[in-house]
Amino acid sequence: MLNIPFNLLLITLVFAPLAFGTVEHWSLVTLEILIATAAVVSFGSGWFCRREQLKIPGLTPLLLLLLFMVLQVVPLPPFMVKFLSPGAFLAYSPVAELVDKEQWLPLTVHQKATIQEFLRILACALAYILTVQLLSHPLKLKKTVNVVIALAVGIAFLAILQNMSSPERIFWFRAAPANSHPFGPWINPNQFAGYIEMISPVALGVFLFYKPRIGSEESWREKVVSFFTRPESNLYFYYGFAAVLLILSVFVSLCRGGIITITLTGMVYILLHNNLQLQRGRLAVLFVSCCAFLAISWFGWDTIIAEFSHGFDSEGSIRDARLTVWKDTLLLIKDYLFFGSGFGTFVDVYPSYSSLADNYIYDHAHNDYLELLADGGLIGFSLAAWFVLAVLWHGWKMVRVRRDQYAILVGIGAISGIIAVLMHSVTDFNMHNGAVAYYFFFLCGLLVASVNVRFNYFNQGTLLKAIPQRFNAWFAVGALVLLVVTVVSQSGVIVAKAKYNEIKNIYISSRLADTYLAKIKENLQIASAFDPFESLYPFTLATAQWFMQDKNKSLDLYRRASRLKPMEGAYLQRLGLMLTDDTSSRILIEEGYARAQNKDELSINLAEWLLWKGHKEEAGRIVKERLQARPVLIGRLLPFLESYDFSREEIAGILPRSVDAWLAYGALREKMGDMEGAAFFTENALKYLGQAEVVRPEWFQQLITFYTARGQKDRALAILRQAVEVLPDSASFHIQLGQYYQNEGILYRAKEEFERALMLDPASESAKSHLRRLGFADSY
Repeated sequence: MLNIPFNLLLITLVFAPLAFGTVEHWSLVTLEILIATAAVVSFGSGWFCRREQLKIPGLTPLLLLLLFMVLQVVPLPPFMVKFLSPGAFLAYSPVAELVDKEQWLPLTVHQKATIQEFLRILACALAYILTVQLLSHPLKLKKTVNVVIALAVGIAFLAILQNMSSPERIFWFRAAPANSHPFGPWINPNQFAGYIEMISPVALGVFLFYKPRIGSEESWREKVVSFFTRPESNLYFYYGFAAVLLILSVFVSLCRGGIITITLTGMVYILLHNNLQLQRGRLAVLFVSCCAFLAISWFGWDTIIAEFSHGFDSEGSIRDARLTVWKDTLLLIKDYLFFGSGFGTFVDVYPSYSSLADNYIYDHAHNDYLELLADGGLIGFSLAAWFVLAVLWHGWKMVRVRRDQYAILVGIGAISGIIAVLMHSVTDFNMHNGAVAYYFFFLCGLLVASVNVRFNYFNQGTLLKAIPQRFNAWFAVGALVLLVVTVVSQSGVIVAKAKYNEIKNIYISSRLADTYLAKIKENLQIASAFDPFESLYPFTLATAQWFMQDKNKSLDLYRRASRLKPMEGAYLQRLGLMLTDDTSSRILIEEGYARAQNKDELSINLAEWLLWKGHKEEAGRIVKERLQARPVLIGRLLPFLESYDFSREEIAGILPRSVDAWLAYGALREKMGDMEGAAFFTENALKYLGQAEVVRPEWFQQLITFYTARGQKDRALAILRQAVEVLPDSASFHIQLGQYYQNEGILYRAKEEFERALMLDPASESAKSHLRRLGFADSY
């Protein structure tokens, strides 16, 4: 019976990385159910067989962390939420004002996200507990280590082949999402590197353990023969190859954080190894390092250096949006200081604090420590830190007193692997990847198990203390409850998603037949019943109810959707547009815009509502603010304003003070047939030339073309001369100026300009051609 949970644990360790990194819902659910089932069987059999369970270090903070996540989800009285988490209270306030002000509120701003995160961390916690319990026997421990290393070696080898033969597909058959860089089973090389970083020091430790023992009294010839003929030599070579391949794969992945981390991890392993004054294996570690260096050199260092260069601009400053995200996240943490915004809610809360102009969705902070502070506050961060430090301290304390080489070397490897993830988490979000987080908790369990297992043939067991048998029943019942909760909640999510998928492609409008509206209503009601915390279902159902002429029911459903996900800007704006009270409407519409992930669409809604209510200046301010951040929206936002009788002067006051913006709008007016407006905005574009950090040739070219097409040759020539003055190294403008002189018969000036262009661009066929026409064929 004990082999069933052990085999289930092995299955989860193989499944987690192979299931595309366990980031999709189906793979997370499978992993959660497998490990929960293993826990039920393990604790149930322990209760039935009266087997003692082991006392596990770090269990108290781990359980407290899980209880804290439950606390975030449980609704509390509004006054208590306002006292404990003012940020969460303010998040719910716009919607709470429209419903029952005394309705209880959770501390998290998105209950479903926190519930899903709770189930994920619960699975990881069970993996840690079961790893310690099930690997307390040396044979099972060694088997698990062998399987984990072999799996990592296989994944690393396939990842390198995949990168060389089919870099756009995962396992050669599954297309990766757009803008991703798949490597191995992951769509992101950062997560691949995070996984390998944990396993490589363990492989290094096992490699050192199997180093053949050769007598010092033997001759050099006898030593060489013994080295290659000892029974453990084949394992020594295999694990040495494994360590080199794992290190190599991280460098080939071109993950900058991974390359730095795995290099530092090797240093950490060496420091720990030397600190324990282990004589065995020092030269072997150096040999592995040299082999890894040679292997990387064979693939080439140029691409690695180029990848690191991408992180810096021409002046040597760091060029990375992470720095801005981190700065913004600090403001978020300040507002949710103690209890956080709720685990898994960073993607919901961050848009309200983002100072970035793009519409890119930052679902993570690219720094696990900042994101943990944002999601869990100081309390959640402290509990997580307590758990990790408790495990590391216990592992290091036991390593220092053990004498068994396997326990010491694997223990050092596990410590180094844990530290590797902790280092890499400074620049990435590895702990939010299903497989990497699962392996992190497994590695914590492996550390505790390995440093406590007795490998003596006559005295096998563990040094961990046992818990009294009377607690077995509690463990078994608790594991069963957790399994039931996982199965019921996740199966509900799956059923609800299936019902929604049946109707999600139907466009809901007033022209839709009643039978389709009835079908949509039925499916969404079922979906909401199975997954009551999903906000999308009541929101979509509210739209259907609106076209079914049930306005009151529609309004109630919009309120419900907004309460389930108060940081969703689209929900708040739709609810605001439904209200008759202008004050409440304005609060919701403005808050919706501020909280939106994609502010482009919602800025139009806000501006249109303000114009509808007669607030012309404020609408202009909103549009101006959005155009400053996203000048590419000129073609959408400004024609929209013109439909509300904005004058040319008012439009000019809203346009960003940049050459690009004025030229773009001038071109737009030209396409719309407004030649007078096109001339106004185009002619005034160069007024903002001094504000540009980089002057672009196409600005002048657009103006030259504009004036030339209208027969204003003098104006075109003035712009051309200005272009040559501002951009003297542009061969194109010298050629155009030479053509002008040639047409005017000023041939010596034409020759000077063509020769200047040829000096700037020796390959210019246009300059050579013009010089030949001037009679300089022999020279050019």
